[in-house]
Amino acid sequence: MDEQQDQEVQQIKKKAKWGCLVWIAILIGIPAVYVLYHAVQFSYDMFLEENQLSISRSPANTNTIEVVETGDAFLLGASSVRIKYGSSHIDTSIANDGKPLSSSNVSINWKDEQTAAVTLYGDEQEAEIIDIQFD
Repeated sequence: MDEQQDQEVQQIKKKAKWGCLVWIAILIGIPAVYVLYHAVQFSYDMFLEENQLSISRSPANTNTIEVVETGDAFLLGASSVRIKYGSSHIDTSIANDGKPLSSSNVSINWKDEQTAAVTLYGDEQEAEIIDIQFD
């Protein structure tokens, strides 16, 4: 009877160890997942999220130019901007003293059906003109 009780005690100790390990994994895992989720969300917001600033169609509606802000400006840095046209894009930036960009920071003027000039304005830069040529 003594040997059977020792085996039962050993099984109970083994189950208790596994139970403690499971609880430790839960107590560490839940906060780790929470922190990881928010780190990924922050990274997406800072570097990848697109905020449409302006969209314009050519006079005959055959071509489109879209200007989006990618991510957010970090502190007082420049804001990243992507100009999308056709199947291409141009990445550039606007120095706007860290303030959020709006449609007032972009102007799109069509010269003809295949050519446009995109002008980018910022508080800390001269107006930048980028010529877009469709194929």
